[in-house]
Amino acid sequence: GKAVVSTQSTGDHIIKDVLMVLAMVTYIVTMHVTHSDIFDAHDEFLVYSPNDNRTLETERKKMLLLKQYGTVYLLMLGLALISLGFEVERTARVDFQQRRQAAEKKDQMEDFKTNNGILLRNLLPGHVAEHFMGCGKIGLYHEDHSNVGVMFASIPNFFAEFYAENDVNNNGIECMRVLNEIIADFDELLEKPKFNCIEKIKTIGATYMVAAGLTPKVVYDGCETDVDTYLCTLCEFAFAMQDCIKRINKHSFNNFQLRMGINHGSLVAGVIGATKPQYDIWGNTVNVASRMESTGKIGKVQITEDSCHKLDRYGFRFEEPHFVQVKGKGNMRARFLIDRVAS
Repeated sequence: GKAVVSTQSTGDHIIKDVLMVLAMVTYIVTMHVTHSDIFDAHDEFLVYSPNDNRTLETERKKMLLLKQYGTVYLLMLGLALISLGFEVERTARVDFQQRRQAAEKKDQMEDFKTNNGILLRNLLPGHVAEHFMGCGKIGLYHEDHSNVGVMFASIPNFFAEFYAENDVNNNGIECMRVLNEIIADFDELLEKPKFNCIEKIKTIGATYMVAAGLTPKVVYDGCETDVDTYLCTLCEFAFAMQDCIKRINKHSFNNFQLRMGINHGSLVAGVIGATKPQYDIWGNTVNVASRMESTGKIGKVQITEDSCHKLDRYGFRFEEPHFVQVKGKGNMRARFLIDRVAS
């Protein structure tokens, strides 16, 4: 890491300085010991004149000998090179630290962006999350959909019979832990490829809300239109949820039961909120689906008759129609889903 690189760089610098000092010592020894006669001869040549009575010793006292100024030059050069080496080393260290810090900041930004993307995709549908990641800000966002299947699924007896706040269940915390496990199992069902056109909208208490048809088109085997795809998939998901709650009851020795309602039609989907964005859907289609759930029977799936007509041709069987009072709609015909006959 950082300490290893710093130690290696310091070691290289020391080696260079040692080699340079050795070279300087070698030159000085050469001038003053091993080859001093050559340098003396050079000095004698400079001061020697046949017609001059000045002696060599007299002139040597007046001049700076080659060995002397050569040694001075070598020492000055050595000090200059050592100083330059320290400056180069310091500059290299600063540059390395800056590049390293820049790389760390870039990695942190990439990790931050990745984590934000994961968090955003957990809060919003994939295509909506991509929209906000592309524009870089959260603002008003809405989509109009003409044919979407909506389902509400509640566990009426969870709060009516199971939930309690006392010392035995840690003031209700253990009850909420069970509810969390149930919701998590429902979420896991949505991870299956055959349910990839279904989007979880939210949970309200012990009520689970999903919609099919908000995401890009997915073809369901044998269905003729998009809305058929969505309704067929929602019904299959309802069966899967019922099987899931049965397994939970078997392992937890409880008697939780689902009450579900399905409808299809037009609606508006969008994101509201800036700091804590919430994806939701609105419209009469949603209200009627909620009414199908609240007026239904425990253990059954109540579906509007218009939606039943689209499902008849795909092997789904229903009970006889009955009337349901819906606010703003009056009496509406609906049926309870029985099963699906294998084709």
